[in-house]
Amino acid sequence: MRRLLATAWLVIVWVALWGQLSWANLLGGVAVALLIGLAFPGTGAGPAGRVRPLPAVHFAGWFAYKLVEATLAVSLEVLRAHPRIAEGIIAVRLGDVSAGLATLVANVITLTPGTMTLEVSTVAQGTTLYVHCLHADDTERVRADLQRLAALAEAAFPGAGHGAGPAPRGVQGPA
Repeated sequence: MRRLLATAWLVIVWVALWGQLSWANLLGGVAVALLIGLAFPGTGAGPAGRVRPLPAVHFAGWFAYKLVEATLAVSLEVLRAHPRIAEGIIAVRLGDVSAGLATLVANVITLTPGTMTLEVSTVAQGTTLYVHCLHADDTERVRADLQRLAALAEAAFPGAGHGAGPAPRGVQGPA
């Protein structure tokens, strides 16, 4: 059932991208969706694939708010005659989260103007992100914001945040 829904969703997106419902677009969408399904079979149904709609909307809304806030802050710095940039690298401990959730949080941080995830360190004690910030003068506030982002992501995508999971390919654990 889940695979059928994913295929139907891909066909809908395909037709929407073409902007016109026609037999050619519909059949082309089915062909592309089936090829994608064969090329990327996924891991099957499981808790990592769940999405809780209300927490996901909360996560997206909070991220959108922070995105606008950061964009305005960086824009003001660009326009100022004497910028007040206090850049720094802040370690943000996420705790025991999966590689998927750590990746989601790291990517969302990097999408936000003025911040960039430099490294994700996964050890037995948990995951730590090292984030470069243009406004790192209040490190505790920045750390609290980023931990809140991780908590909202974990609430929105249950199952993706429990257990450290396997380390990504090429990443070595502690010796």
